[in-house]
Amino acid sequence: MFSGGITSIPHPLVGTTIGVIVGKTLEKKLGKEKWDRNKVVIVAGLTLGNAVAIVFAASLLLISRSLWALPY
Repeated sequence: MFSGGITSIPHPLVGTTIGVIVGKTLEKKLGKEKWDRNKVVIVAGLTLGNAVAIVFAASLLLISRSLWALPY
């Protein structure tokens, strides 16, 4: 991880660092085998939840814009 981070700009590394810390913490808490078996499902669930929240917010925005009387 260190050698890959030398040439990168800092802002993507913050997310990667937080992900590594959370992953190692959950690996210690759940156990290596259980963590390896379930980490893909956890990431997919978080991604799906984020997508649902974005779709909900976008639909509320479209509905609120369509209720405005003036076209511009």
